[in-house]
Amino acid sequence: MVDGAAMITASTPTANISTLAPALELALGNPAAGGMLRFDDIVADEDRSRVTRSLRSTLFDDAGLGSALVSPTSGGVRPTAWELMGELRALFRRDPSVGAELAALPLLATAGIWTHPAARIVAPTVLAGGPLAVGLGLAQVAGIGDSVDGVVDLMSIPAGARHALVRTTGPDPHMVVVEIDEHAGFAETGRRRTTGLRSVRFASVELRRAPVRASWAPDAAADEEARALVAGLWVATVDTAIRIAVPYAQGRGLYSGTVWDLPHARSLIADARTDLLIADAIVLAALDGSTATAALELVPRLLGDAMRSLTVLFGSTFYARVEPFAVFETLVRDVASMSLLQIRSDRVPSPPIDIPETSGAVTRGLVLAAANEVAAGPVADRLAALAGRGARHPSDEKVWQALSAVTGLWAGGREPLATSLWLNAALTRLEMRLSRRRAALSDETIEAAIADVEHCVDHRRALTFDRVEVFPPSTFLDNEGARS
Repeated sequence: MVDGAAMITASTPTANISTLAPALELALGNPAAGGMLRFDDIVADEDRSRVTRSLRSTLFDDAGLGSALVSPTSGGVRPTAWELMGELRALFRRDPSVGAELAALPLLATAGIWTHPAARIVAPTVLAGGPLAVGLGLAQVAGIGDSVDGVVDLMSIPAGARHALVRTTGPDPHMVVVEIDEHAGFAETGRRRTTGLRSVRFASVELRRAPVRASWAPDAAADEEARALVAGLWVATVDTAIRIAVPYAQGRGLYSGTVWDLPHARSLIADARTDLLIADAIVLAALDGSTATAALELVPRLLGDAMRSLTVLFGSTFYARVEPFAVFETLVRDVASMSLLQIRSDRVPSPPIDIPETSGAVTRGLVLAAANEVAAGPVADRLAALAGRGARHPSDEKVWQALSAVTGLWAGGREPLATSLWLNAALTRLEMRLSRRRAALSDETIEAAIADVEHCVDHRRALTFDRVEVFPPSTFLDNEGARS
């Protein structure tokens, strides 16, 4: 057992979620000061796989990661979705490529498998942390008999993988377990180089009567939960990016002060923090079973906008990759590549969304209900005004669902971070998406966001709503920043 590390279990008390470091956090330690998945190792060779035998042993033998990914019916101890997300975020805080290979891709590929006989074939590999190939991107695969034929334009194929999980196309799509054997119909047709997630081995594949070991019908509900969970993992990557930006800004000398003192720099960090929490609220709403599935499509945009704000803050340092902040540029490219981690089933584009005049009425009604639950005031008036708007663009419904998620979290009163100041900041950022016009956060909301970010960095707490301890046991970076 790794010093101080606990096994991941399904019975973690809810009251401890916001106070204790997750088991994987304890196992991995500080990536900037001697822990596993160190930032300097990532920067030194992004293309090299960092999934080593030692890492697998720490995560799967000591911390019980494999058991957390598998249902109890197949020998695991799968916790609730939000508990699992809280654990797996430890990987995405450090190295999204490793998190993708060991957690996100297996989660997406095995969604809905655990009630089917196919679980008997896949479970041993997942439990042991063994390599598993996953078909992604665009696929045209036919047949569910003893073999399948077709192409998969994008597949993750870690070294040593013996099975690939692929979704077939057609009127009756299935997930199939295919043997990886170049002599039995499984042929790589080319490596696929990606901008981010560069240590994940991607390739295009042709299947020629490839043997099928098992198949099962996809479970839409399980797919949506896995999709939401994986979206929530990326929030932790942006958390790390903000955590890197703070000591950089505090230590970068400028105009007889530091970058941290500049109003523009503070507004950029506040924007990033606000977008991060909006994304977190959307994910929490989706995992809670609310109607936030469409809003999940906003999460990559929100996190991408957060990273762009931080890129402006770093300026030329972003391109120079100055230590100890060099990993920031890697994280930017990883977040920009987050759309790779989803399973697509065919080449047919989604039909355009038809928005009748009444579309969004239910979602806007939830926003109005939140306004009615509070006393009259600026927040209530603002919510009521928003609820009176009509849909003007197909993408507006996603924004309405996001507004519902943030107002619901605020009105519920269960999250200490969901204050009126945060809600006002979130409403400003989301209103921008409805009006298509830039808007600045108020000075009051900026300073509240900055105070919270400073507190989280100083006390090693996550910027997300769960507020878990991160990067133990020593402080992240040294707050000296970059010297001018």
